[in-house]
Amino acid sequence: MRVGLLWFAVGTLAIAAPGYFYQHYFLIWLPALAVLGALGAAGLARMARPRLAAAAFAGVIGVTAADAWRSDAAPRLDRGIGIWQPDPVEEVAEAVELRSDPGDPIFIVNYHPVVYFLAKAALPTRFVFPAHLSGDFEEVSDIDTDAELSRVLASRPRLVVVDRGWWPQLRPRAASTVTAALRADYVLADTVAEERGPVEIWQLK
Repeated sequence: MRVGLLWFAVGTLAIAAPGYFYQHYFLIWLPALAVLGALGAAGLARMARPRLAAAAFAGVIGVTAADAWRSDAAPRLDRGIGIWQPDPVEEVAEAVELRSDPGDPIFIVNYHPVVYFLAKAALPTRFVFPAHLSGDFEEVSDIDTDAELSRVLASRPRLVVVDRGWWPQLRPRAASTVTAALRADYVLADTVAEERGPVEIWQLK
């Protein structure tokens, strides 16, 4: 228990120290919470008769797992993205690959960066995670992100990918810069339906 609590405390420091609270940072808590949760479940199980302790432990774990399934996994499966319905990320990657040659630079303004890999495209910047360059986490980059964004667009990448559903998450200045570049140098070549709205693939004129 002491080790689990110490682990949890150190994990809390690791989460808080950067001062930027991405949701996935809190995954650092998971191992410590799993250890503490298992110890707590074992403690509850020991309250039962000795012959029933194993069944009680399994019951506590089962109820916890069922609640996690009901609250998160079941809705995801019900939506069926990538299972019962096409995977929009793969569709975007296919549309990009169709309109570019392997190694051509493209720019993903605010969509999943894995498209670079799936479409065999070149990176126009070392800041692959879109939120670091065009979103609200520009301080993480430790550079003038507006200047870097302007440089990327001035290099005229072959394709630009824009997720309209995530468009409100762009910084206003970044949104203006991207909009101006699209109007000046690009034409809308394709769209892919996403849960939040269309994903647009813009092609160099």
